[in-house]
Parts: sequence; C-alpha cells; structure tokens
Amino acid sequence: GKGGRLDVDLKQVNPADLAGFSSLFSPLSALSLPVDAELGFELGMDGTPARGEVNIRLKDGVVSLSERRFGVSRFELDLETDLPAQSITLKKGRINVDGVGVRFAGTADFTLTPEGDIDVVTARVDGRKIDINVPSFLPAPIRNARADLGLTFLGDTNRLVVNTGRLSVQNEKAALSGDIDFSDGLPKFGLTVSFDTLARETAFNLWPVKIGQLTRKWVNENISGGRIEAASIALNAGLDELVSRKKGDPMREEALTLKMQFSDISIRPLRHLPPVKNANAGFILRGTSFQADLSDGQMMLSDPNNAEADRTVEMMTGKLEVADYRAQGVPSVVSFDAS
Repeated sequence: GKGGRLDVDLKQVNPADLAGFSSLFSPLSALSLPVDAELGFELGMDGTPARGEVNIRLKDGVVSLSERRFGVSRFELDLETDLPAQSITLKKGRINVDGVGVRFAGTADFTLTPEGDIDVVTARVDGRKIDINVPSFLPAPIRNARADLGLTFLGDTNRLVVNTGRLSVQNEKAALSGDIDFSDGLPKFGLTVSFDTLARETAFNLWPVKIGQLTRKWVNENISGGRIEAASIALNAGLDELVSRKKGDPMREEALTLKMQFSDISIRPLRHLPPVKNANAGFILRGTSFQADLSDGQMMLSDPNNAEADRTVEMMTGKLEVADYRAQGVPSVVSFDAS
C-alpha cells in the first residue's frame, strides 16, 4: 500500500503491443516494426502507474503502408507522463522516414473515456529542422523548415485536427489548417497550406514533380517577372491514393489543388501573340486541370510594315483553361475581353 516503481526494458517489441500497457500508445499501432522501449513509472497507492518516463528507439527499419515499404532510419521519442494529472511532456522526438526528417518537442493534456480509451488529446508541438528530400515528389530538397502546431486528437472519430498551424518554409511564412482522418487505418489528409506571399523559386520547389508537368513547362516559358501575392496548396487524399496510384494514372481532380495569385507579370497566352504585360493572374492547378484568369494588362499590337501604327490594347479580362494538362498542345479554351 506504499506504491513503488515499475521499470520495464523492452527489446525489439512491436509498437502496437505498447497499446496494451496504455491506450495513450494506441497511435503507435500504425508502426509494424520492432523498436526498443524503456518505461519507468512511479506507482500510486493502488498499484497503478502514476508518473514516469517513456523512451522509444528505432534505427534502420522498414514500415509497410498501403503495399509500399518506407525506410525508417530513425525513430526516437522521449516522454514524461503524469497520468493522474492527465498530462504529457514530449521532451524530444526525432523521426526520419524515407527522406523526411523532423525534430520536435511539445506538451499535451488528455482525457479518457470511462472504459480507459482516449477521449480527447490537446497538444502543442514545435517542429524543428524539418527536412524533406524526396526527388520523386518535390524537385528540390526543403531544409530547416519549422512548424508550430496546436492540435486536437478526437478519439471517438480517430481524427487529428489542426487548430493552429504556423509554418516557416525556405524563409516563407505560411499557415496550416485542416485534419487527418485515421478512422480507416491509413490516414486521409484534408490539409491546406496558405502563404500570404511566396517567392517564385519556392513556389516551383513546392510544385510536385509528377503533377502538371506540361503546365509547369508552359508557365516557365510564358510567364516572367511579377510577384506571387498569395498561394495555397490543398491536399484531400488518402495515403493509399498518394503512394499506390499506378504509374500513368491521373490523380483525382479534387485530390490536389495548387493556387497562386500573381501581380504585375508578363504572360504570353499563345505563341503567335505578343505578351500581355503588367497583368494580374490567378492560377488554379487541380488533379487533372489547369486554369488561369487574367486581368488589368496591356498588349502591344505591332504592324511590321508601319511602326507608327503600333497600338496598345488594354486587357480587361482573360481566361485560359486546360481540361486535361497531361494532353499535348495549346490550352483547350482561350478567351479575352480587351479594349
């Protein structure tokens, strides 16, 4: 009746087995690979764990998700828990999976159901040194990104909600919103990253390499100058769709949306036309389509036989639409309203 202490040293254990020790470890059940774990708890007067430390380690392993194998070079978690106070301190976390690495720390408070399962977890997580080097997905590595996240995990729906999200990516500030649904086992992402301003180089580094390759080429060749005043990337797809799609299969139209708002650009809508200068443009790239809406530009129409006949046309509005950007050729719909 005087309490005591419990220390457990586990070698090559499946993370899913830790859920039998406490429901707080149930999110680790997605990892089917052996880890080393050290658990140390002070025991309450009734013999149940009260306060303690949890250290989980893995180096050089493989995890299989949706028929694809991901290399795990590092997985570390150092936690302090106070079960009576229903609080957790994540002292240090480090993960490197298939070219994506992050170091993080944070705090969390939780409530349990009468049955002892997770009810609600509210957390604040500070992610540092986020490195992404996946050439098959992004054209250039992302180094030293940061994330300050306010999260809520809802146990009844098995859903992680981003309440607040502040990101720093290549010195650009962004906001993260949305949720991740774990109810069917593999995660389904409903996330949006929004930028107030964005450098052109950063925008193209965040443009997935297999999405709209012909559109990317057209934008590079026919748009110059200007600024990106706002941009967003929205992902609405499950992990299964992202990693198991057969080569050549298009992504769903709603699965990915990339938006960019340009100002003061020079754009050549068609090869045989002169460029529209000082224009504003809104671009929307979706799973299979591309659209550009133009406004407030000028086009210089020249007469090769009479330079004095050159005149400037004020561009009121314009639109380019490509129903399937995988197809070769010019945009399928081009329209202008000029004076």
